[in-house]
Amino acid sequence: MSRNRNRILLIDGNNLFVRNFSINPSLDSGGIPVGGVIGCIRSINKLCRTINPDNVVFVWDGQGGSLRRRQQVKEYKEGRKPPKLNRMFRHDEADEKQNKIDQQIRLIEYLNYTPVVQFMIEQVEADDVIAWLSCCGEFTGQQKVIISNDKDFFQLVSAETETVLLRPVNDEIMTPQRLVEAYDIHPTNFALARAVAGDTSDNLRGVPRVGLKSLVKSVPLFSTDDFLTIENLLSFCQEQIDDGSKAKTFSSIIEYQDTIETNYRVMNLSSPLLSFQDKESLRETLRNFKPAWNKTKFVTKLARDGFGIYDLSDMYSTFKRMSS
Repeated sequence: MSRNRNRILLIDGNNLFVRNFSINPSLDSGGIPVGGVIGCIRSINKLCRTINPDNVVFVWDGQGGSLRRRQQVKEYKEGRKPPKLNRMFRHDEADEKQNKIDQQIRLIEYLNYTPVVQFMIEQVEADDVIAWLSCCGEFTGQQKVIISNDKDFFQLVSAETETVLLRPVNDEIMTPQRLVEAYDIHPTNFALARAVAGDTSDNLRGVPRVGLKSLVKSVPLFSTDDFLTIENLLSFCQEQIDDGSKAKTFSSIIEYQDTIETNYRVMNLSSPLLSFQDKESLRETLRNFKPAWNKTKFVTKLARDGFGIYDLSDMYSTFKRMSS
């Protein structure tokens, strides 16, 4: 990535950790899975090599998930299946759940030795914290690179706030232009588009038989950078019906207005679901954080855990620069 100013990584911690926990089959000397830990560390090393950041923020989902979203939709994220694990041998479900918790705690301990800022707010999702960070005054003028495979972050991609999204699974950087090319939806209107289509991964039902592809084909307004409101969408649909359109999409959108409005309140990140106290706590941490890099303790812990064979030189040099 070309650059002419400071760059900050905003890492969706749970997204990166769960992906590595699922696909990396590494075991320690006792046969205990450790892929989530070492996989994330190696991912950070790669990000340091390819992105060359000046600051790194690691954001975790708070315990209990998003209370405010569950208050609006009680079924929110219910019924999620555990991730498929790349394992030759499987432990029972309780052991795997505990191992996941243990690995996450260990990764947090590793990061505590680094100049990485970590955030975790109880009953608040990482999405809201990252959304606030991407627009907060503390990072004005810095290029923001969000690291996540979650499509919820499409709506935060912005030339105005200098925010892009790097999706590790596809190893692609999403800019406003790239999103329009790929989906015919401008980032400004992605939250509304997904509110119509729904999100099965979060157990949010959308308008029946209206997916993103059929939606943008029927409503080309989504591809423009003009902010499209629910009222604009409903008016457009009614106009099509009045003009004689027989397409079911338009009548379905009008019929499921309540569903769209509820989904939009849950999905929209332009107003992060953070309290005033949460925002002040984030500001205070950012202002008072003094980046420090304790390489000795980090490397000692790597050796004790049996991770010393990996080349992490890109991460080491980046952390040294960040803390100097």
